[in-house]
Amino acid sequence: MNNLKHSMNSLNVLLLALLACFAATVMPDRIACAANTAPSSVIAYYFHGNYRCTTCTTLERLSRKAINEKFSRELESGALAFKSVNVDEPENQHFIEDFGLYTKSLVLVEMQGDKVIKYKNLKAIWTLWSDEPEFEKYVQKEVASFLKEADAGKGRK
Repeated sequence: MNNLKHSMNSLNVLLLALLACFAATVMPDRIACAANTAPSSVIAYYFHGNYRCTTCTTLERLSRKAINEKFSRELESGALAFKSVNVDEPENQHFIEDFGLYTKSLVLVEMQGDKVIKYKNLKAIWTLWSDEPEFEKYVQKEVASFLKEADAGKGRK
């Protein structure tokens, strides 16, 4: 009898969850389906424009190298991604306002699904670009710290 009661309770919970998800599709602005809440992830965006000078391409190369060398596990698991984005393309121009961009930039962004939780512009890349070891150390330290904070905040609502 207890097993039957437990099975019925489990079925009721499942039905309620499905009903909530159905309601979320009918009224998406009012109800969020718990099944659609994606885990947080971090994206390291390198933002550039159409014109790419030697310094700008060096910034991207060094950023990608620093992240690939130290964070291969995080990249493979999807906890971290590196994306190069041309903000001169119309579909990417919103990033300029979203992150207050005024030049080529490396920006770390914590995402939960499609929602930006927080971001950090690594502005010191411009002063370190000619010193590769210091550049790598800076980027790796900032990414590690950002990942740690993002991981610590996973329980937030």
